[in-house]
Amino acid sequence: MELPATPEAALEDVQARVRAVRETLGRAHSRLIWAVLLAFAGSAATGLFTAFGSLRDGALFAAMYLVCFSYIFVYLKAWLGQRPVFTVLGLVLAEVTLAFFAWILTDRVPARRIADGDEVVLRPELPVLWVSAGLLALAGLLLLVHWVYAGALRRRAG
Repeated sequence: MELPATPEAALEDVQARVRAVRETLGRAHSRLIWAVLLAFAGSAATGLFTAFGSLRDGALFAAMYLVCFSYIFVYLKAWLGQRPVFTVLGLVLAEVTLAFFAWILTDRVPARRIADGDEVVLRPELPVLWVSAGLLALAGLLLLVHWVYAGALRRRAG
């Protein structure tokens, strides 16, 4: 993959990619997929708000949410393209990353000692991360239900 030569070309490339994502999401007519995306968005909103407000892991959280969304998107593109091998691969990758990130979020809930300059301070407990982790788990469960339920409908119809 070649990098764009100018900032204008880079902007056009980003705009084309955003259009492609929007078109793919526009083709998703399953309520289960929209429920997955809604649960994921709720987790991202609460997790990122907490991370950038109370933790020093804001960039880590943003990157993890981007990775998780990417794998959900891989699953969705493969499902819409009726590519069963890539659908299963996308599902497995999405489930593993969602579960792993939910585990990371639950690990960040308890109060803990952190370094703040030259001193060690006690960071308070962050129970709102339970909400973020729960919503990620719900997104993973709904994605699995979509694969089972919509796959059965597809096999019955075809």
